[in-house]
Order: sequence, then structure tokens, then C-alpha cells
Amino acid sequence: MIWAVVQQVGAQVATMIVFFVLAALLPPRDFGLVGMAGAWLAVLNAFCETGFGAAVIQREQLRPDHLSSTFGINLVVGLGLTLLGVALSWPAALYFRTPELQPVMAVLSLGFGVRAFGLTQAALAQRELRFRALAVRDLVSSIVGGATGIGLALAGYGVWSLVTMTLVSAVLGTILLWRLARWRPRRREMSRKAAAELWPFSSRMLGFNLLKALGQNTDRLIIGPLLGVHALGLYTLATRAVILPVTTFVGALGNYMFPRVARLQSERPKVRAVYRAVLIAILNVILPGLVALAVLAPAVVPLLGSRWNGAVPIVQVLTIAALAQAVIAPVGQLMKGLGRPGWLIIWSIGFTILTAVALWIGAARGLTGASIAYVIAHVVALPLILVIGWRLSGLGLLDLVKVSWRPAAGAVVLATALAVLSHLLAGHSPPVLVVGALAAGTMYLIALARLSPEFTGLAVRELRKLRLSGEEPAAVVAAAPRS
Repeated sequence: MIWAVVQQVGAQVATMIVFFVLAALLPPRDFGLVGMAGAWLAVLNAFCETGFGAAVIQREQLRPDHLSSTFGINLVVGLGLTLLGVALSWPAALYFRTPELQPVMAVLSLGFGVRAFGLTQAALAQRELRFRALAVRDLVSSIVGGATGIGLALAGYGVWSLVTMTLVSAVLGTILLWRLARWRPRRREMSRKAAAELWPFSSRMLGFNLLKALGQNTDRLIIGPLLGVHALGLYTLATRAVILPVTTFVGALGNYMFPRVARLQSERPKVRAVYRAVLIAILNVILPGLVALAVLAPAVVPLLGSRWNGAVPIVQVLTIAALAQAVIAPVGQLMKGLGRPGWLIIWSIGFTILTAVALWIGAARGLTGASIAYVIAHVVALPLILVIGWRLSGLGLLDLVKVSWRPAAGAVVLATALAVLSHLLAGHSPPVLVVGALAAGTMYLIALARLSPEFTGLAVRELRKLRLSGEEPAAVVAAAPRS
């Protein structure tokens, strides 16, 4: 589990540092432009992976022709999406009523073709649980891309520093995937038969990925045209500070959980144990982090410049939605790992519609109203997804209470400590505030060690694995049948 977390969290920490440095250098409008382009491109990106990568991970018996066929399909689709992204850049600019969006989206569309070359290698590495190698790859590409973006921002390139950062990270990430992969595609192994064997699962995952992309970007697709590029820039900062770290950490655990559950499909008690361990890790890490964000936002966000002050209430409101997302996400991995992609599609349709309607109504009251509506949609959907998790794993309401009350109590301790320190240190310099936050964090860790020994034991075991881990396992792909 620990390398799965390091893979995404390590890279995301570097990305977050870069993002906030760029936020201090660039205005909200530049981030709003990239956010508008990203909303459209994220929907197209759902087609880029085609669902075959998930089928590679989930399938019990995997042959080389499955991999080569998946590579060929991903490559054709990725190059096609590059052309489609360029073509749609003009309608996107009209939809958002922002002409300068067109060249930004057209250039960002090149990323589809770049990433398509590495999707199969990434899926195979994930299937083999090679998260350490993936962690190094993600961290290096994020650091190099971020350094490029900061350099261009300092040179005065504005929004193009953000665009270039994204493309440099994509190119380097793909190169590193090819260096770590032992497998290479072979044209003679590509076949319709192999693709057809993967299609029943991959087609439903493709449908889910599309609906997921729509659901995750409904906020930007609605806020952008209704409230404008400046408001979307503020919202982008808030989501980067609140939603993205949560989805990154939870996604890292999901990368671990999906192949694990897929291998344990017939052993429900073990599936329940994996689901429970993931929930324990999520709540003990995410809940205190969100509490700290909500309390410290009024003191921290203005450090980026007064132009970002409007993001403070948005950051505070979105902490609730982020917590709901953290609890919702593992159930999606259960549905994937246990072969229920049809359930995922139904869930995604309902949740996307609920979110879109709520945002449309809330946007009439401005950015804060839209953010509150976004939170309400998540809170309304939460009970249903927990019932689905119980049906699949057997982890019921009483188990959820046992899992959650300790981190909730620790979060109360942290919130109290931060509130007192924020009051006492009001008006002090940023270094003093940092020292105060670290003191509050120390108090939380002490409380956590007493309240949640199960989590601290899990953390110690995983960190020990991190220290003692050796080389990744070799690829396990069945030999292709000989004619």
C-alpha cells in the first residue's frame, strides 16, 4: 500500500508546491483559462484510455497479445483525440465566451498523443504492483515539468508557462514509463480476438470513465460560462488546495485497492479487510488535513496575494465535499475489482445529474452558492454509496462507526488547537504561523497515537515495508499460445 501512496502523493506534493509558487506569480485569469480547457479535455481523456488498461489490470489470465492489442488501440485513439481536441478548441472558446481559450486548448490537446504511448505500460506496472518504480517516474516528471513552468512564469510567459509545464511532464512521464517497462508491443501480436476478449469489461469501464469525467468536471463546465474566467480561476485554486490532494491520496489507495480486490474476488472476508484498511487510512489522514485547511485558509490564502482573497470561503466550503469524495471513492474500486462496472455506470449517471442540477441552481447565488450546492450534492449521495459498499463487502454501519469515531475525535482536538493558535498568533509573520501549525499537528499526532492504535500500527508496518522493500516483482504475463 505504501508505495501506491508514495507514487501519487510524492508527485502531487511537488505539483502542489509548484502550483502555489505559480499562483503567487500569475493572476487567477491564467488559471481560469487552463481550467476551462481542462474541463473539455478531461471529457475527451475518458476515451483516451479506452478502458482496456483497467481490463489488463482486472483480467486473471493475461497474454502478450492482450497487451499489444491494447497498445495499438490506445495509440490510435490517442492520436485521434489530439486532432479532435484541436478541432473542438473553437467551439470550446465559444461555449465559455473566451476567445483566448482556443490556442491554449489546441496546444494542450497534444498531450493525448503523448500519453497514449505509455498507457499500456502504466497498466501493466500497476497490475504487477510496481508502485515504487511508478512513484519515481511521477516524481521526476512532476519536478522537471514544474521547474519548467516556474522558469517560464518568471520570464513573463503567463498562461503558456502552465501549458508548457503540463506537456513537459507528460512527455517525460511517457519516456520514463518505457524505460521501466520490460514489455514491448509487437505488431504481429495485435489481434481482434484479443481485443474482443477484453472488450466486455473495458467497454463498461469506458462508459464509466466518460461519466466519471463528466461528473468530476461538471463544476468547471457550469461555473466557467455562468460566472466567468476570474471566478473559475478562484475556484481552480480552491479545488487544487482542497479537492486535488484528497483525490490524489485516495486515488493512490485506489491504485492499490483495485488490483488487490480483483485478485481476492472470491474471498469476501479478505475483500472486506482491504476495504476497511483503506477507509481507516483515508479517515485518519484526510480528515485532519481538511480540518486544518478549513481553519487556516483565512491566514494562508492571502499570502499568495490579495487577488486570491475571494478563494478563502470556497476553500472552507469545499472541505466538506472533499471528505465525502474520500469516502465515496473506495466503493468505486470495489465495484471495479469485483466486476460490477455496470453498477459504476448507473451510479455515475445519477451522481452527475444530481451534481449538475445542484450547481446550476447554486450558481445563481455566485461562486459561494455554487460551491455550497456542490457540497449538498455530495452529502445527499453519500448514504447510497455506503449501502453499495456494504452490499459488496459486508462492512456495515456499525463497522463504519468503529472506523470513523477515532479520527473524528482526533480532528476535533486538531481543530481546537488550530483555532486557539490562530487567535493567539493573529498578525504574526508566516514563519510563526508555520511553527504554530506544526505544534498543532504534533498535538494531533499524540492524540491519534492514543485514539487510533490500529491506524498507527498499520502506518508503522507500511513504512517498514517502504524501508525494507527490494526490487519490484518481474512481469507475470502468460505466454502466448503457439499455433
